[in-house]
Amino acid sequence: MSSTSTLLRANLRTHGRRYFSTGLAVAISTAFIIVTLLFTNTTTSALTRSIREAYRGTTALVTIEPSRDDNAEEPTPEGVTQQFASVTSQIEKIPGVTAVGISTQYPLMGKAHDERDAFFLSPLLPDPFLSLKYTQGKAPATASEITIPSTSAKELGLQVGETLTLTSQGTESAHDFTVSGIYDSGSNITATSYVTTEGFTSAVGMGPTGQIRVATNLPGDKYGNPTAAEQDTWVKTLESNLSTVKGVKVQSAASEIEQQLKSIQVSGALLTAIALIFPAIAILVASVVVSSTFKVILQQRRRELALLRALGADVQQVRSLVRRETYAIGAISSFIGVILGILVGGFGLGHMVEGENFLSIVASLSIPYAIGVWAFGTLLTVFVGRKPAREVSQVPPIAALSPVNEADASSRAARRLTLVVGLFLAVVGGGCLLAALKISSATQKFALSFCMSMACLIGILLICTVVVPTFTKLFGRLWPGMLARMARENAVRNPGRTSATGTSIVIGVTLVVTMMVGASSMRDSLINEVNERRPFDLSVSTITAGELSSDIQARVASTEGVAASIPAHSIYGTVNLEGEAPAGNAQDDADEQSQIFGEPNYSTVAHSKVEQIDDSTVLVGMEAWNGKDVKVCSSEGKCLTLKGKYTKNFNGTYEVSEANLLKLNPKAPVTDMIVKLKDGVSAASVQKDLAKIDSSLIVNGSALEREMYSKMIDQMLLIVVGLLGVSVLVALVGVANTLSLSVAERTRENGLLRALGLTKRQMKTMLALEAVFISVTGAIIGSALGIFFGAVGILALPLEGLTIFITIPWIQIAAVIAVAVLASLVASWLPGRRAAKVSPSAALATE
Repeated sequence: MSSTSTLLRANLRTHGRRYFSTGLAVAISTAFIIVTLLFTNTTTSALTRSIREAYRGTTALVTIEPSRDDNAEEPTPEGVTQQFASVTSQIEKIPGVTAVGISTQYPLMGKAHDERDAFFLSPLLPDPFLSLKYTQGKAPATASEITIPSTSAKELGLQVGETLTLTSQGTESAHDFTVSGIYDSGSNITATSYVTTEGFTSAVGMGPTGQIRVATNLPGDKYGNPTAAEQDTWVKTLESNLSTVKGVKVQSAASEIEQQLKSIQVSGALLTAIALIFPAIAILVASVVVSSTFKVILQQRRRELALLRALGADVQQVRSLVRRETYAIGAISSFIGVILGILVGGFGLGHMVEGENFLSIVASLSIPYAIGVWAFGTLLTVFVGRKPAREVSQVPPIAALSPVNEADASSRAARRLTLVVGLFLAVVGGGCLLAALKISSATQKFALSFCMSMACLIGILLICTVVVPTFTKLFGRLWPGMLARMARENAVRNPGRTSATGTSIVIGVTLVVTMMVGASSMRDSLINEVNERRPFDLSVSTITAGELSSDIQARVASTEGVAASIPAHSIYGTVNLEGEAPAGNAQDDADEQSQIFGEPNYSTVAHSKVEQIDDSTVLVGMEAWNGKDVKVCSSEGKCLTLKGKYTKNFNGTYEVSEANLLKLNPKAPVTDMIVKLKDGVSAASVQKDLAKIDSSLIVNGSALEREMYSKMIDQMLLIVVGLLGVSVLVALVGVANTLSLSVAERTRENGLLRALGLTKRQMKTMLALEAVFISVTGAIIGSALGIFFGAVGILALPLEGLTIFITIPWIQIAAVIAVAVLASLVASWLPGRRAAKVSPSAALATE
């Protein structure tokens, strides 16, 4: 074994503890990449499997563009149904065809046990198209039976043999079905329920129309699909047999699957690219931590390395020795990170993703990918340790007798250059960023703003590497006492190390706070938009917009969670410009009538400012009618001439004041109840309670949208902050690393302090204060930057037609700073314990 190899092994054993934090940062970042790749691969695999499963047993697909009658009128539903039934029957007669089914979905509302839930209904496809795993019961056999997903069964508390009532939107027709079976749908809340073709026709009001699937007697793969060549042959056969049918298109299942898989691959690649942004951020932080660690460790060992020079080693030999150390640390840490990522990702995703287990998830990561990630982690460690290795290898032999000057560990000239470059990027990037926000093109504004934000952020981070020690010292002055004074001086004794550690915290906190400000601003902007369009919480009406009885009105008002409610009237009539033919929405086949809504006084139920309609105005949806005389007539023949006022939120219903509506029809029925909710109640819960009052009721409103937006944004924010939290974790590893190195450097000094009367508790407190000073400084700077970039980011998004409100979640930001402080205290525990355990006599004997 060569002398270099012997030295390498000895150095790794001797200095292994110092390299622990470096290895931990590399391992965490490498594991993060592996977990991300496993997640994207598993997601893509699950989607691929679902696509292939959706076309199980299919040889060809037939679609029909319904033909028009000779008079160019739109085909009737009955005519379309008959055409699909005729084509299906014709396909079934072709020799070699074993099964034909129509794939379609129709939304309905289901009710059972006074609970309601949305359903997607499909006709049951014959074998081999459908493969359901029944947990109870069996497939429907009659027109009155239904198979439902386990999610719906759980939501409504249904068992096999119980009754489910399905109602079609817009009609009063309800159909009762007996639950014949329940199949395992996992956590899919939009899973389909299945009935026979006759049951589908009775529930929907027309036969199934959609994609016709054809199965043949050819052998297939594990999904029952024949080869692509055999499918193409059948496509020609079907086209020949259906040549007389207009609007028919035939394609192979393989071509449809391939097209969807290509889309999945593109989406998967995009998902991977987006997901890898978060490990990239963690790697950036880890690079700062690793680089500073190598720099400090090698500076501490300069006497040792210079002594090797004095004993005859040349520059290349010393440099080779140090580089081999970085290779070893990088290779071992990256290997541990790859194994850790596989274990965490395999077990974690195995519990999160349906249909996947540990082995299938791990198998989705190819060996070359795993080796590539390991090589990347190793080379990254070598790359960031290259400069410190080069610098320390050039130390002259005479330096073996010179003490290490920690203050010289970071060159003053280099710091000045860094500050100048940082100021240049920050000023130029910031100026261009502000100019980019004024660009009219939304796409160009976003692209340029993003690029300039990156330039500005890089410049500010460069500035931080210079000013963080100064800010840390200034913050330490706010803390009274001798221990705080010693901690303050110790924290900035090595400016390079302090700046690297503080800057890594700045990066993590900046990104977290940026997401918080962006999410909070987006939530408030969306909610404000919803409030402007519908300034009340909920509206209760019937499926057919019919009259609400006095009993229903009273029960709505007394529902738990309802703070206030008012009735609203509406009628049907005609609305047209004075002197022109009526224009409206068809109420039925007999006449053309529009719904006319009488706007009540919203003062008791509105949650935001409302501009009430005056008695001379009617809200219209045609801009050409704005300011013109509009004639509004009831079906009883009473008319009013009002001024048209255009509204972009027109939904097909003309709105007038309640007083004018009652003039048109004094007996106008109450068709809506406008509801205001109590503070803090769940809109979805109140909606469910209101819907239980009567099966014909429809409950919707802005409160549901607000709740949906808040829940969606909060979930996304939780995921993103969780991912960015890994970066903060790596940064806090840097805090622990900084304190550990400080303890190692100041062994004799700490022993002297102990000999002079400093207690173990005071020693731990001093190190804890060091950690607090660095972490709070980084967290405050990061929070300020996060607020700025969060506001800029939301202003730069291409959100046309949405008024942006900048909201700063001060409580959440304070929580981020508090978490950073607590985490830094935890990070200081082990170094503080190590420093306190050393006896004064042993410490003073250390060279």
